[in-house]
Amino acid sequence: MAHNLGTHFGCMEPRNVCWAHGVNSSEALDVALADASCHMIEADLLIRGASTRSSKAAARWKAAGSSTGALTARDVIMCHPPAVDGDLTFDQFFKRVFLAVKAGRRVGLKLDFKDADAVLPCVRLLRDSNVGIYDASYVGAHASTRTMPIWLNADVIRGPGGRPPIPGEPFVARCLEHCPSATLSLGWTTSGTPRLGYSRRMVEQMRALTANVRAHVTFAPSAAHLFASAETPRAGILALLEEKAVTGGGTSSDAAEATVKSGGTSGDKKTAEDACGPRVSSANVDLAPATPRRSPSKPASVTEHADIFSVLSAAIASPSKATDPVAAAAAPPPRPAPRTITVWGPATPRVRRWFLNALPANKTYVDVKPSNAIESAVIGAYVATRPLYARLFP
Repeated sequence: MAHNLGTHFGCMEPRNVCWAHGVNSSEALDVALADASCHMIEADLLIRGASTRSSKAAARWKAAGSSTGALTARDVIMCHPPAVDGDLTFDQFFKRVFLAVKAGRRVGLKLDFKDADAVLPCVRLLRDSNVGIYDASYVGAHASTRTMPIWLNADVIRGPGGRPPIPGEPFVARCLEHCPSATLSLGWTTSGTPRLGYSRRMVEQMRALTANVRAHVTFAPSAAHLFASAETPRAGILALLEEKAVTGGGTSSDAAEATVKSGGTSGDKKTAEDACGPRVSSANVDLAPATPRRSPSKPASVTEHADIFSVLSAAIASPSKATDPVAAAAAPPPRPAPRTITVWGPATPRVRRWFLNALPANKTYVDVKPSNAIESAVIGAYVATRPLYARLFP
């Protein structure tokens, strides 16, 4: 299941979806929830006091006699670096959005992880709250929260002038394990460098990471960097939008395992548990109201045997696991793994006109903002010189 936000919010094309940026405070959240024209709330997450770990979380770890401790959603703060603290924890943020959606507010979440340690406690809270597990066609119990779009974003490839990324393999694996229906928004790190544009190596690293991901992936390049890229890497990013056919019978855990084993680019052999933080204890997590993961139309007796039926179905549906040639022949055809693109960041009118014409309307989300004077000057220089270098330096 993948959410088409244009269809979900009734705004026709994906590019018409409206975003609230940097909703990292209680006041900003109030404004976003009160604005009916806002479809998706984007917020940044990291561990409180992440630069020094000198925080309440650190005190709790020390009291527990552990150097790592068990992080919860209360230890994740909504803020964007270089800030390391704020007035809203993810636990509080999510509860307020959850209750607003339950009361009738139609909105989705894009969670931008700035700290690998923040991933696990957040995806576990999302999983235990049963949000975003169905698309907009679902009409059963708790439909408002169960159909809420969830995007999990991280910069997982080192980009032009960028900082070290969040390890891509464990991030994807952890998200697929706990939130298999969420959209993975994967991007490249950037900085304030005046040098714009992606390289072929950066594109190939992203291709390798996502090759076996059986979920909706939206690639998140900076609009300015994408425009300034030479012909070859720009074409390579657009080629990532081709939907890949994947086996119809795989499970989310299979996908996570496949991603860790064959999708990586960094060569790091650490597990998802190592790179995305310690396993979380849910004892101190305040969960939003959750319900069993079964259709309200099914009797309890069916649910009790769901594990048996799942095993049998997986054995029949997956050609790689089937031992009977007849069963393999009867397997469902491969299904497409959706691929879209989300352009973000500062963009001049010239850059905006370019991507609105060059990118496919049915696969493009637009999350850009106007550029300031310095950004306009840098981007303008690339607008003027691109015809000279784009073909000379592929």
